[in-house]
Amino acid sequence: MVNFYEQTSTRRPGILFTGPLVPPPSPDTPAQPLPAPIVQPLAVPLPDQVAHPAIPTRIAVDSVVLNRTQGPVKRVGKKKVFSLAEAELVLSDWATDAPQSGFDYHAVDFMVRFSDGTAHGGLYRLRHTRRVPLAQYIRELYRFCSGTLQPEEMPLHLTPKSYEVLLRRYSLSQRLACLEFLEQYDL
Repeated sequence: MVNFYEQTSTRRPGILFTGPLVPPPSPDTPAQPLPAPIVQPLAVPLPDQVAHPAIPTRIAVDSVVLNRTQGPVKRVGKKKVFSLAEAELVLSDWATDAPQSGFDYHAVDFMVRFSDGTAHGGLYRLRHTRRVPLAQYIRELYRFCSGTLQPEEMPLHLTPKSYEVLLRRYSLSQRLACLEFLEQYDL
């Protein structure tokens, strides 16, 4: 038999409601007013307020320094931004006066620093058209060096055989480090 007067609780975000469970009124009894619920703040966070241990968080970008070394004199120089999205805005602006055709480009040195102190730097080839976003450029580089590119993803001048030859320059530990970088850092 169910005891209708046991204490029950209902979960609401950040609040615990407790009160007696009241049986449904019978047709021959007059309706009784319900007791007021007792409201207590929860001592433990709800599941949606806690980071899930099985889902790793990636290490965020702390800053990006872009150093344009070629181009119109007024536009050459350094810019420091604090996200890859901001870096894309700067590169898009600079691309308006970059070379428009062929294999010409303006050199932009970049340094991406992450919140754990790790940094990745390199040369970005700035073109007016056919621009690759900086984050994708870095991801593709690490995928290339890790050996995970599929034949259809390889640069046009490489064959699967020549790609294998290039990969021999990297030790297994270097290739695994590239994969770990892709998994750990937010690009």
